[in-house]
Amino acid sequence: MRTPWWLWCLALLGGALFFLRAPQLWPLVRVDLQLSDAEVTRRARGIAQNLGVRGGTLSTVTLSLDETQIDFLDKTFGREQAQRRIAEGAPVARYSAVLSTPGDPHRISLDLHPSGKLLVFVRTIEDDDPMPPDRAVSEPEARKTLGALTETSLTGWRLISSARRDQPNRVERTYVYEQLLEKGLRERMAIGYAGGQVVRVVRNFVTPPEYLRRARPDSQAQETLELIGMGMFAPLTLIGAGVFLLRLRGGTARLRAPAILAGGAFTLLMLSHLPRFVATDPLTPDALELARFLVSLMGQYGWTFALLFAVISAGDALDREVRGGTGGRTLDAFARLRWRTPGVAAASRNGFLIGVLCGGVMTALIWLLGWRCALQPRAFHLAILNSTSPPLVTLTYFLQIALLEELGYRYFAATWIELKTKRRWLAILVPALIYGLTHASLGFLPPAEPLWARALLMCVVGGIWGVAFFRFDALTVVLSHLAADLFIFNWPGIQRGDIGSILVAAAPLLPLVVSLPLPRSSGTPFPHADEVGKT
Repeated sequence: MRTPWWLWCLALLGGALFFLRAPQLWPLVRVDLQLSDAEVTRRARGIAQNLGVRGGTLSTVTLSLDETQIDFLDKTFGREQAQRRIAEGAPVARYSAVLSTPGDPHRISLDLHPSGKLLVFVRTIEDDDPMPPDRAVSEPEARKTLGALTETSLTGWRLISSARRDQPNRVERTYVYEQLLEKGLRERMAIGYAGGQVVRVVRNFVTPPEYLRRARPDSQAQETLELIGMGMFAPLTLIGAGVFLLRLRGGTARLRAPAILAGGAFTLLMLSHLPRFVATDPLTPDALELARFLVSLMGQYGWTFALLFAVISAGDALDREVRGGTGGRTLDAFARLRWRTPGVAAASRNGFLIGVLCGGVMTALIWLLGWRCALQPRAFHLAILNSTSPPLVTLTYFLQIALLEELGYRYFAATWIELKTKRRWLAILVPALIYGLTHASLGFLPPAEPLWARALLMCVVGGIWGVAFFRFDALTVVLSHLAADLFIFNWPGIQRGDIGSILVAAAPLLPLVVSLPLPRSSGTPFPHADEVGKT
């Protein structure tokens, strides 16, 4: 299968546009998002030691961003001022470190701004712990200590509450301070004592309730669009299950290839979660926590992939009825790892080019129409950054997503709609519409505003994949979807030149590379087996 000349041209143009404008599509907050766990742990243990607390032998570290606070800063103060505030220590980006020791119920939790400033310190206390030395901690002492710990001058901050609580074996005291910033933004800090020992420090922003009320209708509108899409998607999956059962009864439903694809997608999902697993309970063996985690995943997602198996089998049966199996032939070869099949290599090449083209189309629409994109990372971008192997998580997770969505939306749904309506444009448009609506509220996808723009943009991309499915085949759109996702979600790594992220972004080309002819040896060849006896 040759690649059309126009696809090469459009892909080159789209790729160039994407790389030029990608920083505007996924603008990253101006803080260090690549601090190692070891570095965060070292800083956290140093702060704990200054507070007279041992840091424990185990440490878990996660990066998080407060999306609501970041959006408020961005919309209220403008992009540049928001970035400046975040870089200078605004408590909206944080590394959370939990320090513990196996068999010890006590844990120390610290949140650090990427610059190193303390945002949260919490030391757990058991009710049967020895009574700490008690002394009356005055408000001026608490103010001074809190300012030193957070590297902030509390001059001008007002005390908004103080409390004393008598526990069975200790006296707890808490002081809360607040300052009013511009445009209704408030910053709040608290310090808590058990006896004379600091056990809690918290620093955060308080978003004006008025902003939250104004932002709520937009988020609800996007959720409504998503629910409409899910409401349209659910009947298609039930129809797919019904078609599968009818073809199974009629003896035309194949099981092996669909089982390999659905089982492979489920295995990929499990593999994508393993690098994100974190043992959090020092009183529970890690193996038991991991087992619970995996069993929970199986219960949560098992039915999805059972349904995917039925939908793939239904799509395969319809494809053989309508097109003689041409839409799924390379998909079957791909599932059986027969990557040297010429059609698989062509699907790899064409799919990669179409994926790059989709990135260019997204970029062009957002750029030309002036849609606003939100500061990143958020949602699944953060899940990737918090994993032990971001490239591996990206590859395994989005390969199963590409299989799940393209084999559902295009391989089955588009084929079934064309069969029933005899109108290919409907077979392209309806799955694209559902695809766009179901992605309406995913904040890691651009753009953020206007509220309907993300759904529209994803509809356009879905339409491109619909055309590609009928022009090429199912494997082409699966690898195209994968290529687009790998560029999007590896972008932070690609931007900083991480070789692992770059290689993973090129993974859809692997079948093409495998199919290349092996180079001939330049030395003297070994004699053929038939000639050995003659020598």
